[in-house]
Amino acid sequence: MSVNIVTFHREYNYGAMLQAYGLQEFIKQFDSEVGVYDYIAPEIKSKITIKQRLLNFLCRLNKKDCQIREGNYLHFCQTYLHLNCDLKRNVFVTGSDQVWNPSGAMDENYFLSFVPETAKKISYAASLGVEHIPEEKKEKFKQYIRDFSHISVREECAKECVGELWNKDILVNIDPTLLHDKHFWTQIAKPVANIPENYILVYLMHLPKNINQILKWLKKQTGNDVVVVDGQGAVQGVLTHLVHHDKAVHRAGPQEFVWLMEHAQCVVTSSFHGTAFSLIFEKEFYSVSNSPKSRIANILNICGLTAITEKQLEFTRNSNIDWQKVSDVLNQERSKSRRYFEEAL
Repeated sequence: MSVNIVTFHREYNYGAMLQAYGLQEFIKQFDSEVGVYDYIAPEIKSKITIKQRLLNFLCRLNKKDCQIREGNYLHFCQTYLHLNCDLKRNVFVTGSDQVWNPSGAMDENYFLSFVPETAKKISYAASLGVEHIPEEKKEKFKQYIRDFSHISVREECAKECVGELWNKDILVNIDPTLLHDKHFWTQIAKPVANIPENYILVYLMHLPKNINQILKWLKKQTGNDVVVVDGQGAVQGVLTHLVHHDKAVHRAGPQEFVWLMEHAQCVVTSSFHGTAFSLIFEKEFYSVSNSPKSRIANILNICGLTAITEKQLEFTRNSNIDWQKVSDVLNQERSKSRRYFEEAL
């Protein structure tokens, strides 16, 4: 059996690359030759806002940091992902990440429109990134998924949305990063120099309104320094100016990110994958999410945990998490994913 994964593997985003690697290595367990189809989505040009201009300016000011960070991404991509452009594979898998996000232009390639008719099409933990499919895009979405033999999504709300357009069972499965335990991920971790021995790691995809209140409280509670990972997502290049911290990391690639997560005493995050790796490494962590249907809230709910909202200004320690319970839940989810692939492949 030969398998190709189609996903966001070329983005300068820790979660995107690490989930691609996690899915690749998980599918290998099924005696499959597996790789990542090297499709790179064309950039969607949009109106340049004042905020975007500011981010671009800040990035130019830190040109050397950007070059080193992007070099670390490229090294990971070329070393750990089995990249190819082979259309003769038996099975194509789209997912995880927001490959089916209906906002803006939907890229039909992530719905495997280019795949030969002889190949099987399946999804794994495909995410929409939003809670609803716009009414005007439902028919197109329905046409895109009609040739799939099996569909798996990442959130319950995605199951509800896609379920309206597909007449077969849809499964909800965990993100590929969560398919592996901490021992798997420590094997690729790469140390970061000059990091405090005890630290609170801050990893944000958006800037919560109460982030500095959370950090002030947690630093007082623990006495640990605050280390910010800066250089990704909508907050790229601005965290060192807006978030109270003791140390900023600008050059981390995927391997360095895993190491920072592994060695942190506490984690504060507004990122799904920041939450996922906090669970994997069993950290005291604080995830900020406002939506009860968000992907962060979804995985926390599965594990019997809750997020902080941006409106909160009073907090309680998260230091007594029942990690055995979390481990049992994740192992059950991994078994569920294994059964899915046994049938789908």
